Amino acid sequence: MPSRTGAASCGSAKYARVLRGRGYFAEVDVEVMPDQTHTTVEDACSGGGFRSQGYFEDAPDRGYDDWKAGTVQGVNYGLALANRGPCHVRILRISGLTTDTTPATVGCAATLAILAALDVAPPANLQDRLDQLALSGPEFSAPTSE
Repeated sequence: MPSRTGAASCGSAKYARVLRGRGYFAEVDVEVMPDQTHTTVEDACSGGGFRSQGYFEDAPDRGYDDWKAGTVQGVNYGLALANRGPCHVRILRISGLTTDTTPATVGCAATLAILAALDVAPPANLQDRLDQLALSGPEFSAPTSE
């Protein structure tokens, strides 16, 4: 197990937009703990999944792999923007709607959740960049460098 020091910090964020007449929505909760060696991301989701059309879906421990992959990408983008040292990130909750949630939208929410957990102000043009990522397709493909 990695060696951790310091207290954990939690962050929650919602990405909810209407862009070009289409809804985009996701919520992500994360916990970030300092780590002395390297950065890791843990899926700790335990939601109930799909219940019925129109209800929020919370990703369960199994499945929703596309949402989880988008969340990991968003976590990594948020960590790059925050420019912090190694840490352990636990993805606690991914919530969305079948009609409005894609890996890109959960990636956008995860980016914001990481910044919130680390108490880092988002860059001035981040909302525009996230909107472009959401519009660019279902996958979250953030720039690898800023």
